[in-house]
Amino acid sequence: MSRGLNLLEISLVNLVYFFTAFVCEIPTGAAADVCGRKVSFVLSCFLFAAGMFIYAVSNSFLVFALAEGIAALGKTFASGAFQAWLVDRAKYLGYEGSFNRVFAQERQVTYGVSLAGAFFGAFLADKDMALPWVLGGATLLCAGILAAVLMKEEYFQRRVLGFSEGLRSMKESVSLSIDYGLKNDTIRFILFLGLAQSFATPAVDVQWQPYL
Repeated sequence: MSRGLNLLEISLVNLVYFFTAFVCEIPTGAAADVCGRKVSFVLSCFLFAAGMFIYAVSNSFLVFALAEGIAALGKTFASGAFQAWLVDRAKYLGYEGSFNRVFAQERQVTYGVSLAGAFFGAFLADKDMALPWVLGGATLLCAGILAAVLMKEEYFQRRVLGFSEGLRSMKESVSLSIDYGLKNDTIRFILFLGLAQSFATPAVDVQWQPYL
């Protein structure tokens, strides 16, 4: 709103995010299977950073929509990739314990950092609305560089495929994923619940802030 968009345009920008995420979720998951979780996560960090940097300088609906599309693409590349890498890496190193505690601690750290980020982001936004996006983009850029250097994936055998073979391999992964999701009652219920939530909450989430 500070850059001149009305509530309808803001909601449409949000729609670009959800539409891109919906379309790209399975193909980017297939790309992670072919290229490795490390590549997928690093690419996610760089795409997310690009989306945030574009947000910081945007002054029009189309540029905001572009930023949302790039960020959504980054989100889908990250979806489950880091956690899957963690599990595979730990098993490769001989870990045989439960991952429940590990992921519970991950959520605690995430919520703690998010809480701090909300306060610090609000402080920066009070100075300049672009600053939280610049800081977020810089943080994700650093995360991508660190991941590229520190994440190890020795166990992963990357298949050397030509362009047509790579597309065929990704198509097979996409088909298997869709087929599994449609035939599994639990997965189908979660997808339906997620779709319902996506329709029900974003408009409220966007519009309560200007009024309250």
